[in-house]
Amino acid sequence: MNNCDPDFNGGYPVLLIMRDFDPTSPTFEEDIVTVPIFGPDFVGQGISLLEGYSGVYHAPITPVRDPHAYQAGSTPSDYTRVEERILDCDIGVQGRNWAEFVQVETLLWKIMKPPKGKRPDFVLRFYFGPGEDDWREITVRLERTPKDLFSRGPGLTTKYKWSLTLLACDPYW
Repeated sequence: MNNCDPDFNGGYPVLLIMRDFDPTSPTFEEDIVTVPIFGPDFVGQGISLLEGYSGVYHAPITPVRDPHAYQAGSTPSDYTRVEERILDCDIGVQGRNWAEFVQVETLLWKIMKPPKGKRPDFVLRFYFGPGEDDWREITVRLERTPKDLFSRGPGLTTKYKWSLTLLACDPYW
């Protein structure tokens, strides 16, 4: 995904989704807002997945070992522990002017940091092929406050880069 084919899936490899996780809501499990995340070469108004991301492909595992008294080493279990998944990525937010930039930035944080009392999870859908069902989804939330990699002050630029660390407590796609 270093470069996204503009003819593949509308030019975006990832979809950012605000989904209704409230089981008492009439729109439970429906997608409320979807935002395409384009490849790193995207120019225009929107969000880009920049190069250099990790934690996307394999869920981390920890072999379970059982040490016994007077035993050298340990006895391995027949099972491994599948850990929560940590995804690290850089995204770019951009607009053709300040107003467009603010619009995209506001939408991004509306999804990633919902109001108090709302579940802070959102969904990432990664597209892996040209077929209709060639995608996988994972539910994530911000693991920590994003690093803001600003080079200029507000109003002086139409592009920002955010370094995100996301947590998927359910590590499976």
